[in-house]
Amino acid sequence: MTKNAVVFTIIILVMLNFFNTAYSQENITVYLNGKQIKFDVPPVLDKGRTLVPFRQLSEALGVEVAWEKNTGTVYGYRPDVKIALKINSQVAYVNGKATELDMPAVIKQGRTFVPLRFFSETFGATVLWDGVTKTVTISTGLTPKHIMGFYYSSSFKDYSKNYSRLTSIANKWYTIDDHGNLVDNDYSRYIFVPQGYEEVLRIAKQNGIRVYALLFENDPDKLHRVLIDKNNRYRLIKQICEMVEAFQYDGVNIDFERIREKDGEYFSRFIKELAHSLPKNKVLSVSLPAKTEKADWHKAYDYEVLGHYADLVAIMAYDKNPGRPGPQAPINWVEDVIDYTKARIPGNKILLGIGYYGYEWKNNRRKSTVSLSRDGLVYGIKLLDDIIEKYDVTVSWDDTAQTPYIKYTDEYGQKAEIWYENASSLWAKFQLVKQKNLQGIALWRLGYADSDFWRLVEENFQVQKQGM
Repeated sequence: MTKNAVVFTIIILVMLNFFNTAYSQENITVYLNGKQIKFDVPPVLDKGRTLVPFRQLSEALGVEVAWEKNTGTVYGYRPDVKIALKINSQVAYVNGKATELDMPAVIKQGRTFVPLRFFSETFGATVLWDGVTKTVTISTGLTPKHIMGFYYSSSFKDYSKNYSRLTSIANKWYTIDDHGNLVDNDYSRYIFVPQGYEEVLRIAKQNGIRVYALLFENDPDKLHRVLIDKNNRYRLIKQICEMVEAFQYDGVNIDFERIREKDGEYFSRFIKELAHSLPKNKVLSVSLPAKTEKADWHKAYDYEVLGHYADLVAIMAYDKNPGRPGPQAPINWVEDVIDYTKARIPGNKILLGIGYYGYEWKNNRRKSTVSLSRDGLVYGIKLLDDIIEKYDVTVSWDDTAQTPYIKYTDEYGQKAEIWYENASSLWAKFQLVKQKNLQGIALWRLGYADSDFWRLVEENFQVQKQGM
């Protein structure tokens, strides 16, 4: 072998070594719904991320594809999702919205390679990685999710019919008095341990449903007094721990609303102290008001700190602006709320709050809460079907908000309108729960949900139970 041939061979070996270092081929096997996907060019592992040929993965997932040569962009689309990936770009676009990637699409051996997890999960699939066997398992079946229902007044009928569709319940049976003590007898606000509560707990225990005691308060003065004083916080925490043990709850949900901005740091301390005081086998969940990057009306709530110490966070992505007629959970706003939250709290801790009800406004003033189900009717709540029948109105649909509404004139000549949530409006929100890889949903409240709601849950999610 000549000297030049030796040099050339060395160069080739160095280049091959570089390529194998940059893109490690480790005999990665990919299964979709139990069937192996055969790639003409094998998947590669780059910086801990699996990259696979774009077209073959798309075809396996039932995704239509397109290639724009001038911009070097590949497209994958289905009726509900469209994704655009530009070669070597760290930014992808999902339904027109920019999403940062930790690994871009690349060209390799004449094929476009895309990050498998990002692409698959964007189209609603579940992805699991076994590092020992170098196996990727993709599932497009029902996604396992945590389904939490808030249990309040008139919730038992809905609960007793649909407990099999629940992972957990959060019982709004507790609040605090003027001295910051835990109480369960505030009848003026329907916050109390109800008669027959034993049956609620029995059903839960026998059916693998976790029960969280929900501690609610929305009086800023009460919250100020209990949060700023270390002794008051410790006394309340002690009472919470004793209550959890006495009733053998699986955990607690803290729902402190309207906290003043100046008290925010003390609320964070309270959650940190409670997290350290609860037994290790108990779950700490927190209900938080919705925020977006554009609007933060709730500066007292430090998502990063609260999300760090809480095991679960229920984001109340509803009641956007109940003082004015209009959609209270428009889909674009809900997505902004999710994106804000995920930038600060891991998705596997987040439950998307679902407000399954509506509001009636008359002459631009909110008058009533409207339910789709008779099971949850209490004083002051109206049934939507009764209003539609009485005034012979037709339901309209807002394409931008993805929300239904009705408008009519009542017998007194007042202009009225109702904006509400139904199964059609929730469909898009459930897709976000899957696409954004959230832990699940939190329904406000049991009693408002109708058969369409529970059907939609069954069509979209596999309900997690104890031990899952």
